[in-house]
Amino acid sequence: MEGRICLNDGNPIPVNRRSDAIFCSNKCGWEYRNKLNNEANKEKKLHERKLHMNHKILQKLESKGKFHAPIEAMELMDFDFDYCTGVENIDKINSITEYHLYEYIIITDKTRCKFKKRIS
Repeated sequence: MEGRICLNDGNPIPVNRRSDAIFCSNKCGWEYRNKLNNEANKEKKLHERKLHMNHKILQKLESKGKFHAPIEAMELMDFDFDYCTGVENIDKINSITEYHLYEYIIITDKTRCKFKKRIS
């Protein structure tokens, strides 16, 4: 049992810890697992943040009674059409695309977009 070293910070594991302990304290174990989870979920959190930001933009426009806007204006508000929960090309000839973002449906043509809430 001599010389046991903590997996997280390299400190010696106290003698009063369990014989199969790999961390010097519970806090040290929590820090280690949080660090692993944060690194593993970094990409996921980035996507969720962008989806949330897009959703907030639509909610803000809806609260002002606006349900259509030029695509340029949406992009100036930092709406990112690459971050939606679904996409469907409706009419390739006229470049009409339908985006889904949770309860919203956004329909775009070449220059404008309009959105509405999905009816359940």
